[in-house]
Amino acid sequence: MSAVIAALSVENIVLVDVNSGEAVLRELGGEGHVAYPLVGDTVNTGARLESLAPPGGVLIGAETFDQLPDGAVVEERQALRVKGKHDVVNAYVLLALP
Repeated sequence: MSAVIAALSVENIVLVDVNSGEAVLRELGGEGHVAYPLVGDTVNTGARLESLAPPGGVLIGAETFDQLPDGAVVEERQALRVKGKHDVVNAYVLLALP
């Protein structure tokens, strides 16, 4: 990801998280403006993990890690404390895919 940012001459720091699980799609609004946000624990945890992602890197949640193909290269981040979660959260920095 760092190489992509450098190649595009992006000056802003990009933080990316991928989290997997169930979410709820809600319809909000009316009178000409309707939004469809995703809500739920999976979405909230993903947002919290995004803030912990390394600049230019991709942080993935444990359920996403479980779905990676063999040969994926990750760096484990254990026992992360995130707002709104009583238990610690394990996550992984995604370094390479096969």
